[in-house]
Formats: sequence, C-alpha cells, structure tokens
Amino acid sequence: MADDRLPRDPLKREAAIAAARPEIPARPFVHLRVHSAYSLLEGALQLGKIVGHAVKDEAPAIAVTDTNNLFGALEFAQKAVKDGIQPIIGCQIALAFSGENS
Repeated sequence: MADDRLPRDPLKREAAIAAARPEIPARPFVHLRVHSAYSLLEGALQLGKIVGHAVKDEAPAIAVTDTNNLFGALEFAQKAVKDGIQPIIGCQIALAFSGENS
C-alpha cells in the first residue's frame, strides 16, 4: 500500500503523476495563409519547397492562398497529394467598393 502513495517530494510527485498519465499526442498545426512565388512581392517560395516544409514538419495539410490569382493551384494540389499532404487552396483578393475614398 505504501508503494501506491505519491512521494512527498514535489518533483518526484509530479514525475509520478506524469508517468501514470497516458501521453497525449501533439495537435497537428496547419498553416492556412501561405503565399508562394505566384504572389508577386509577397511570397518567394516555390510550391515544391512549401510542400517539402509541410512534409518535414509532419503537417497533415497546408493552404496556399496567393494574392489575386490561382495560377499555382493545380501544381500545388498535385505536388501536395503526391507527398501525402492535403492541399487547401485559397485566394486573398483585394476588393475596392465604389464610393470608398481610398
């Protein structure tokens, strides 16, 4: 029964509690706003390098959201699927409404 009790030392007690708890897997992180070289003046990475970084970081998915175009969407989707990454395709669009002073 004495072995079932927690140690009095706070560091040993914390270690015993942590050892008894099952390990919780880390939550995967997904970048949702990545600009590629197709976003002029905003991104510099080629699509292959973006997918390569996602593979290296063990990301389940990654989004490419180029500005005002979808020129790299097909190439990105093909490279991502080939490497086991779920592609998310988006577009950042600049809007200007009539009547606005800007």
